[in-house]
Amino acid sequence: MVGPQAKGPATPNRPGGQPGAGAGVGPGAGTRPAPQVHPGAVAAAARAGLDLSSSRPRALDAVVVGPLVVTVCDRAHEELAPPDEWLHWSVPDPVPDGRAATFDAVVADLRTRICRFGRVAA
Repeated sequence: MVGPQAKGPATPNRPGGQPGAGAGVGPGAGTRPAPQVHPGAVAAAARAGLDLSSSRPRALDAVVVGPLVVTVCDRAHEELAPPDEWLHWSVPDPVPDGRAATFDAVVADLRTRICRFGRVAA
């Protein structure tokens, strides 16, 4: 996923730390990475069974871009002028609101989009 402050790779886990669905998710990167993953994002991910505790924000040019790239921030999408093959999902940034429920809503939205995409691509 690509956004201004996108996080490193998420490690989806089932209870007990076992890899869950989506274990093949690639790295995240941002156009302007923050010094650390926002604590609200780490907490929301944990509530959803994803471990972002060791993730570090990275610049887009620091990761290898694979065959599938999804931008999730309108600003990143506009700044990058991405190729037509890239997907864009407009996802609101939860940081300005800051509430746990807002971070949880973004996680749920992304999970739904990823699951739908997986069904369509299969």
